[in-house]
Amino acid sequence: MEKYCEEEKLRWGRRNILRRIGKKAGKNELIKVAEVLETTTDETKQIALLHVFNEVEYPLSIDFLLRLAYDSCNKLLVTAAADVLKNTKDVRIHDLAIHLIKDREFSICALGLLVKNFQHDYELILDLLKIENERLKTEKSEFDFHGLTMGVRRIFEHNKSSESLDILYFLYQNTTCSSCRMKIVQIMCDNNILPHTIAEECLYDCDEATRDMALKYLAGKAVCEEQ
Repeated sequence: MEKYCEEEKLRWGRRNILRRIGKKAGKNELIKVAEVLETTTDETKQIALLHVFNEVEYPLSIDFLLRLAYDSCNKLLVTAAADVLKNTKDVRIHDLAIHLIKDREFSICALGLLVKNFQHDYELILDLLKIENERLKTEKSEFDFHGLTMGVRRIFEHNKSSESLDILYFLYQNTTCSSCRMKIVQIMCDNNILPHTIAEECLYDCDEATRDMALKYLAGKAVCEEQ
């Protein structure tokens, strides 16, 4: 384990190794890693060890992770801690997400925290998207908005609600990614909130899956109207 912690921030390929270690480890092994994480003061080592828990729930109290996310001045450390916290449902994690979402640099990882901790934060998310969309028109950074789109999409893939229509419609209108657009349409279909105008537009989409989805949706609507 130690060899994967050296100069971790300069060796991005080691992240996947550490994450695979975490997925294969038993609970007792994860506890030992967490204990090392909480006792070391080496931030590079902390970031590396946090990757072990990226896809598994943290085996100890999340208090330590919350302190890192709130108090650290190391942006990589804050992001790594948030990436671990996203696996746990806790009202304190929701509060952290709201705290981080106000900072543009952490907005994407903050959205990840809401997948399991969403609390009807529709207005907050829509405001974030509108602000970032306007900002990126001048900064010309399409990649950043794509990251936000994927983050919001994951929230509503796991928290289905008809109240998400305004957000999903905004994403549909502003995304340039055909894959994201298809998945946004899928979420709308799953919630039975796909607007008729968008469904008809999707019949001519460049993505075959989106076209098929719209066709089936409109056909289903037609059957319901006939009954």
